[in-house]
Amino acid sequence: MRQIDSDAGIGARLFLIAFGAIGAFCLWALADSWGAQVMGARVFLALFSFSAVFFGVALALSGPLSVGRSLIGAVILALPVTGLISWAGFRFADASQFLDDGIGLVFAGVFVVLATPFLSVLMSDRARVMDYATLFDTAWTITVRYAAGWLFVGVFWSVVFLSNALLELVGIDVIEVLFDVDWVRFALSGAMLGLGLAVAFELREVVSPQLLLRLLRLVLPVLLVVVSVFLAVLPFRGLSQLFGDFSSAATLMGVAIAAISLISTALDRDDTQGVHAPLMRAAARALAFTVPVLSALAFWAVMLRVEQYAWTPERVLAATVAGLLLLYGLTYVVAALRGPAWREAIRRGNVVMALMSLGAAALWLTPLLHAERISAQSQLARFEQGLATADQLPLWEMRSEWGRAGQTALARLAGLDDPVLTARLAALDTAQTRYDFQRSVIGQSARTDLEALIPRIGVRPQGAVTLSADLFADLPDYRITRWSDGCAREVNDRPGCVWISGAFLPGIAATDQAVILFDAGGRVEANHVVIRGGRIAERVRELYDLGSGSWAQLPPDAISQVLEGAFEVVPSGVSALQLESLRLVPGN
Repeated sequence: MRQIDSDAGIGARLFLIAFGAIGAFCLWALADSWGAQVMGARVFLALFSFSAVFFGVALALSGPLSVGRSLIGAVILALPVTGLISWAGFRFADASQFLDDGIGLVFAGVFVVLATPFLSVLMSDRARVMDYATLFDTAWTITVRYAAGWLFVGVFWSVVFLSNALLELVGIDVIEVLFDVDWVRFALSGAMLGLGLAVAFELREVVSPQLLLRLLRLVLPVLLVVVSVFLAVLPFRGLSQLFGDFSSAATLMGVAIAAISLISTALDRDDTQGVHAPLMRAAARALAFTVPVLSALAFWAVMLRVEQYAWTPERVLAATVAGLLLLYGLTYVVAALRGPAWREAIRRGNVVMALMSLGAAALWLTPLLHAERISAQSQLARFEQGLATADQLPLWEMRSEWGRAGQTALARLAGLDDPVLTARLAALDTAQTRYDFQRSVIGQSARTDLEALIPRIGVRPQGAVTLSADLFADLPDYRITRWSDGCAREVNDRPGCVWISGAFLPGIAATDQAVILFDAGGRVEANHVVIRGGRIAERVRELYDLGSGSWAQLPPDAISQVLEGAFEVVPSGVSALQLESLRLVPGN
């Protein structure tokens, strides 16, 4: 095992320790200063973006490159990324909202991750910047070094916490007091990350990506079998279930990404390092043919959701990723058909696709691929064309997450003559949180549902009570919505719910209490209500079956039986303890 005893090795460790600590401290200081609003939002976004990229990339490049080259390379990458992020920040009135945009941050991160290996090779040997073997080694070396570095940070803090717990047993809390200071925790984490990266580079002959690559290859045949079974069964199951929800597209894309990754690890940097066993080569080649199928299904699933519900930033993201994966798949198929040279063709294709993915990530941060604007315009057009109702519009997201584009769409919507939309926009203006808005919307919906609910309720005995909106005024909105949904499920032109007046509880007039049966989506449920002061009391009871000793399980045709008169209200056999004016019964 190599020993680090040279001044250069010790110097590299000290530099990375100090640089990691300074970087973490700077990020903490920027985040802490934002709360005090000592700088404008756009300046903060630019400084935070530059610092994160500069320190992160410099740490990745230091070791393989000299300190000077790593710093220069970090600046070369940090400047354009900062420019792109700052440009994307103009989508929002408050530029710092970009940091709340998880999708934008993901693409910025993807750009940095993909660009760093190219930059590292460019700074060390410009002639090999498009050489797959060099890029492959560089990318995996950076990945393993960072994984080792963060693992070391986790181990360090585990030891610190255990040490603190041990010293507290004898009344010493120096460690706890010291690490109560935020910047100390950040600086130490950065320092330990730098030390971990330095040691990982020093032991690069031992801490090699080869172990991880060899282990990943073993999973390739398993994934091939699973995907093959899926594709074989799919024609018999049909596509309706496959495209039933949005998560199916995410699953398909995840499997496609896994397939691409495993194929790349199996082929390695060149034929001498890649898999040699004929079965493993055949498995990698066969898996390559499945990538376009999985990607095409994912893309189709996304587009079906777009057709049904229009664009959202998440669907723009999904379509972008699925489109890139489809290009990957087509590239792999063309390469796999090239005979003996198929492995080298896939490696060249990986370089081209990495550059295309890099371009797509950059494009996302420009107005050319403005996900919020695309989504806002799509939702607006869908509503204006009568393809969506007011309750289907993502109004909260437009106001709070889609920046200027969302505000513009809301202004257009405000000019449309739609009473329901107008009420929802009014609720949106006063809502401070998503919960406030949703609660207000549910209330509006419940009041609307109530107007349709009353005439749909069948009353038995007929004429026993006159139902009115005031009667339901004290009920929670969700209860009205449940009953309204049940009543709307008419069967053979008969109501999906029925009101049965009767003396179910002693001491309350039959006209002041009732049992309501309603369709709860495939089963019949029953509630008991009591009327006080002309209104249904807020507390609604479930019914209990004394015969079976369990909660009521009503037959599917229970509502029809009641409407036809096939019921009666009978004594339940419950007796009360009479003490002067008190009449006591067991509670429920």
